Amino acid sequence: MYFAAAGGSVPPILEKTSSLQTWAKALHEHAQSAVVKDTFEQWRTLASKPALVLPHHAAGQLPHAATGMLTTRLSRDETLALLQHLPGVFKTQINDALLTALALSLQRWAGGKTVRIDLEGHGREYLADGVDVSRTVGWFTTLFPVALDIEPGKDAVDTLLVVKDELRRIPDRGLSYGLLRYLSSDTARRGSLADMPASPVLFNYLGQFDAVVADSALFSFASESTGPWRSSRSRRTHALEIVAVVRDGQLEIAWHHDADTHHETSIARVADDMVAALRELIANAHPSRRPASAPADFPLAKLDAVALARLTARYPQLEDVYPLTPMQRLFFAMETSQVNPGFEQWHFRLDGPLDTALLRRAIDHVIEQHGMLRTAFVGDAGAEPLQVVSEGVTLPWSEEDWRAYPEAEQTERVAALLASDLTKATRRRPSCSTRTSCPPSMTPSPVAARCHWRPSAWAWKPGPAT
Repeated sequence: MYFAAAGGSVPPILEKTSSLQTWAKALHEHAQSAVVKDTFEQWRTLASKPALVLPHHAAGQLPHAATGMLTTRLSRDETLALLQHLPGVFKTQINDALLTALALSLQRWAGGKTVRIDLEGHGREYLADGVDVSRTVGWFTTLFPVALDIEPGKDAVDTLLVVKDELRRIPDRGLSYGLLRYLSSDTARRGSLADMPASPVLFNYLGQFDAVVADSALFSFASESTGPWRSSRSRRTHALEIVAVVRDGQLEIAWHHDADTHHETSIARVADDMVAALRELIANAHPSRRPASAPADFPLAKLDAVALARLTARYPQLEDVYPLTPMQRLFFAMETSQVNPGFEQWHFRLDGPLDTALLRRAIDHVIEQHGMLRTAFVGDAGAEPLQVVSEGVTLPWSEEDWRAYPEAEQTERVAALLASDLTKATRRRPSCSTRTSCPPSMTPSPVAARCHWRPSAWAWKPGPAT
């Protein structure tokens, strides 16, 4: 918009997103919904877990005027490994690793088994259709407790797997906690959560700030300080506030603490322990340490442990599992009464020299780069059909040399090859007679003893079976 105005043209006016008033109204309505109310017991259990008692040298009043700050950093190579290598090996998100390292460092400092931390999130969560705050100006945030049970003596990798599982159990990314505590019409529930002991530790990962200015010709990060964010007369809500951000390719972790309560040497030791735990995770980010998959690794698939074990047995190199898109579901359902409705064959004549080995390597490279080309569609793994992505897939490849045959016979052979390929590709639904019952989202078909997807499982209405 700036460049447009500077060049004398009319700046483009972007479409307006939802106002804060619309967002606030939607929040109030969502707070009274059954889906939010159903999370109350889970939040009460989390919030009631004992908080850490942090070692201190004085009973400070936690004023912001006494705030001290200490910053630690990872190198660019370490940050790259943390953001890209570690998630691929352990199926984790960045917060999984950061909270694992933080919990380990706090436990070594304060002792105990359960580490309870208040976690701050970005807050721009989905509430309802038509409510969009993606470009609405304002500081949206969520704040909710997480309780991490850390077994003393376990290494960082084993702890990461526990933390990952516990974080996946948090309802709707923490949004419902604040709704229940501050907006619920049930005063007893609001009071119950408000009376829980406060955690002394707050953690917030702000994300990768490099992306904000990466393609900007106008803006870059300033080197000077922005000054204090809060009034020196206000009181701190947490004894420790840990804020992490990736800037200039490096992870920075800032520790804000009450200087009258905690010596900087103590905070420095805990901060160094967190960095050491992160480096231990990074050092183990290689495929040989990859653990067995857990249902929490594939939340969209909604699999239990038994169903996942069956899938893993069929697809030993399983990488990801998720539901089909509506259009994919349509074709998948159509195949119960038709033969490969979405099947296509493409064949080409290439003129000139052909290096078949190089062509095969190129195709293998494309398959390696794109998970969609390594995807199988499975209809008997759960209540819904699923896409199963494997890490490695070997493309069926065959070569025929027909140069010695006349052109007419070559044409016949191409036609026969295409017909044979179509026959091999023909797939039908498993017979219901071969199983005790159809899957939950299928119903026995009146024809061919097959299973049909129940109309209730889809957003479309199929015609009569043929």
